[in-house]
Amino acid sequence: MKEGDSKTYDAELLDVAANAPKTFLQLQSFEKKADDILGTMKKQMKQEVNKLPEQVKVQLKNDLQGDLKWTLFKWGGITLSGLALGCLIVWLMISSYLPRLSEYSKFDELARRAAMTQQAETITDLNTQIQILATEVKSLKKQVQSDPTNTKAVSDPNNPVPNQ
Repeated sequence: MKEGDSKTYDAELLDVAANAPKTFLQLQSFEKKADDILGTMKKQMKQEVNKLPEQVKVQLKNDLQGDLKWTLFKWGGITLSGLALGCLIVWLMISSYLPRLSEYSKFDELARRAAMTQQAETITDLNTQIQILATEVKSLKKQVQSDPTNTKAVSDPNNPVPNQ
């Protein structure tokens, strides 16, 4: 540097120093401001750190609810599909066996008619036997009336037909 330049520099430096604020080049004031800034940053960081668990909790809850909803939707869909498939299978089985059930009802009707016919035949046979027995009773009455002395026919229970 030139000698004249250093004089100008010194003059400007003195002027700046004379007109500078009181805190010019006072490191204590800078330390205090730095401590204040650091304290404020620490408070902000603590607040953010204290908020983190709640934020994580809320995020996990939302994620789990989303996963749970998806799982329920998936399993609910599978369950409903299985139920629909089961209903379809039951419907197909019933629709294929219902016509056969009407055939069974025809067999039931035939069995009922056969039983009624057999009962009617039994009743007819019994009526025939009653008529035969009634005829025999009439003939026995006539015989007893015509021959009152024939006590053997009436008194012998082992002899179903009286002696003639």
